[in-house]
Amino acid sequence: MEPKNSISQETKNLIDKLLLKKIPLTGITKVISITERCLQNYVNIRFYSKKY
Repeated sequence: MEPKNSISQETKNLIDKLLLKKIPLTGITKVISITERCLQNYVNIRFYSKKY
């Protein structure tokens, strides 16, 4: 399966759940078949959009 560069809302929800379970980013990219760069961009956006 070829890695994707865009993330659907359903996939974003799954990523959020996996991150809560402390799954490493490399593992998430392999399971979901997205690029590491795409996942890292999503994680960065999620982190910086949170208001503390």
